[in-house]
Amino acid sequence: MAVSAAQVTVGATPVALQPAESGVAGGRLYVKNSHASDDLVLGPADVTPSSGFALGFGETLEIPYSFGERIYGVSGGEGDVVAHVLRLGE
Repeated sequence: MAVSAAQVTVGATPVALQPAESGVAGGRLYVKNSHASDDLVLGPADVTPSSGFALGFGETLEIPYSFGERIYGVSGGEGDVVAHVLRLGE
């Protein structure tokens, strides 16, 4: 099982929360928002603060994904948000 961890800074432009696939069939992504006041908003490559799934401060989400799927994040406020990301691949 492949394991990787990262802290990804996201702002007003959507940022991929997991690295490009390298032969991984899929797995699980765990995402945590560590910003004290702004939401981390998740969705597809064109996610916006009003169109995505908002994670509040300290919230964690487990996301199963398949090969080739990408999850993007954008800040729900005016500042940058740090997403803590743990990827478990199969």
